Amino acid sequence: GNRIIVTGSSLEKILRSRIIQTQTTIVGSLQNGIKQIMLDNFISPSDVDRTIDNFYFNESSDEAVIGLTVESQFTWFEVYEVVIKLCSIYDLGFRVKLDVNNFEMTLYFGTDRSFDQLLNPYVVFSPQYENLIGSNYVRSKINSKTVTVVAGEGEGDARKKVTVGSATGINRRELYT
Repeated sequence: GNRIIVTGSSLEKILRSRIIQTQTTIVGSLQNGIKQIMLDNFISPSDVDRTIDNFYFNESSDEAVIGLTVESQFTWFEVYEVVIKLCSIYDLGFRVKLDVNNFEMTLYFGTDRSFDQLLNPYVVFSPQYENLIGSNYVRSKINSKTVTVVAGEGEGDARKKVTVGSATGINRRELYT
């Protein structure tokens, strides 16, 4: 039948505002590795201009999430891309919610509600079922960048780098060049 593909942005896109500027290796707990990435790039980075004061990582208490392990290394990628890649290994989800004035990130396993599975009631959005009230288009600057890190010769942490731009906190959106 007819299909509608819906896309849009959510608070998770805040993770697009930072790049991993130092060689980061994750060995062991997936959750602890992602938490460390959040600490290094949003919560308590060495460059205070990169800090988002009201950003928090809430550890999942789900044993299925706690038991996941990974071994990976990243440098110069957007944090969003890294988290997507790490979570996709295990079909894991993540969300960033706005709680009062705080951004709170957590990992979770979702519920499969697709038509092709038999365990859970499926969900279908269709004009036929009158469960689509309307839609809006919002123009966004989410992909615009305010700061770039230009890297030159050298390897790893010894690579020569220059930062261009001066935005701070939530207004800082980084790019690697």
